Amino acid sequence: MIKEISNFSIKQISDTNSSLFYKGENCHCTLSGLDLEKQFQIDDKYHLLFLTYDCPFEERLNIYLLDNTFKILDKIAVFNIYTSGILTNVKPISEYIIEFDFYTGIKHQLHINLDKKNRFSLNKLFKKYLVLKRIENE
Repeated sequence: MIKEISNFSIKQISDTNSSLFYKGENCHCTLSGLDLEKQFQIDDKYHLLFLTYDCPFEERLNIYLLDNTFKILDKIAVFNIYTSGILTNVKPISEYIIEFDFYTGIKHQLHINLDKKNRFSLNKLFKKYLVLKRIENE
């Protein structure tokens, strides 16, 4: 089950990176991004974070899946060069799917697969927890 939370914060440490904090405590985890847009907890075991760079004229969205020890399990980056993007309408639409808008006229669905047997895979060595699907708006 996906639920929105507000336990995380970030502190900028460079032009593109931030340190992650959980309930004010340093997680000793560096993430790409300067603005923590959304955060979710999944099944009380995982955390999903949406970060941007606060640059709407050429924005990039980084989505991270972390476990309860704040280890990065998977990451997806959404960007187009010289394209503006604003993260809006972020909402869970089923048990393991989150829908959001980032570019005008395009919806995205983020599918989260936590089942080890059915995890998305490009090959046997590389397993993906997160898969992003692009859906054209009508």
